[in-house]
Amino acid sequence: PILVYTTAECSDSGLADAPYETYTMIGIACVIFAVMGIEVACLRFLVAPQYNSYGQFKLMGRRCGFHTWLAVAILNSVIGHLDIFTTTFVFGRVARSASGACRTDRLNIEWRLSVQQSSLWWIPGFGSLEVIALACWAFMLLQALWAQIRRSDEIYKFTTISCQSVSFRTAMKHLADANRMLSVTFNDLTNISETMPKWKSDAQILELKRVVVKFCLRQVFEGAVLLNLQVSLWSITRALAQSALGASPIDKTMLASVGFSFLPAAYPLYSETVKAYRIWALIAKGEHSDEGSEEASWAARRASFIGIFHVIMALSYIGLCAYAAVKLVKSFMCPTSMWNVTGCVELSTSILFK
Repeated sequence: PILVYTTAECSDSGLADAPYETYTMIGIACVIFAVMGIEVACLRFLVAPQYNSYGQFKLMGRRCGFHTWLAVAILNSVIGHLDIFTTTFVFGRVARSASGACRTDRLNIEWRLSVQQSSLWWIPGFGSLEVIALACWAFMLLQALWAQIRRSDEIYKFTTISCQSVSFRTAMKHLADANRMLSVTFNDLTNISETMPKWKSDAQILELKRVVVKFCLRQVFEGAVLLNLQVSLWSITRALAQSALGASPIDKTMLASVGFSFLPAAYPLYSETVKAYRIWALIAKGEHSDEGSEEASWAARRASFIGIFHVIMALSYIGLCAYAAVKLVKSFMCPTSMWNVTGCVELSTSILFK
């Protein structure tokens, strides 16, 4: 975002343009290629022991060939990386427009006006684009913080930020979560079904916590919130372009960013919810098979609490994604391209008809 911010140029549409967009995209493609090389190296380390343990590969519970599984896993990961980089590119342009570097502050003005007409006007700082953008990126930093791993005194053991001891494979998955290496964790569902019944309850609780925290930080507080912000920015810039240019040209970069955010929206909801449910079921089964054990009862209570929290987060995620989808559709229907629960938003006539 720093590169885009420093090179972006102010425009009449309200959103700064990136004059070297093609070269920046080529640079992004090179970075993704390098990251995928590291990811494939990590995946090679895990695939052989996973196959020795499971004896099969599955997609959504159905057996498939290795090459099919690998292609879907890599595609899933590439889309995740593209989502991050296109979002970064767009927010570099937004930061340039909202920083006061441009003579006009139209983007901020229309954002504040749309917030005043929404049901979220009372939230402190919600009327500032910079505050919202920084808050969204802070959740990305929280993911990196949560994934902090350090070497333990025990051989082949690592310690998480919550001072829990984990294996080398679990430590790699924590780091993969923070770095969007989705193919490394793509076999989690099979892992839960085939090997987790043999784990101790503490290890099962730790895995359940990893799944739920990852979903909460990445999908809800980062993904769904950023998606709504991107759609709102898309609508505002579309309206401002209409006023400045007399037409509503498609901002390809902005639309690509929104598209790559929508593409992976459904699968994480399915996969993480199924993972959380299966782990919870294993812990509950362990409690019933070992009645009278205080450890098993305590693990079951913790799992129930974490499971209820996941259900709340999953419902919030569905609501936020559905709201963003409606806003995107309404951007082509409302006269000002802006919509919220109160209806089409009225932008300031002094700017809209400039």
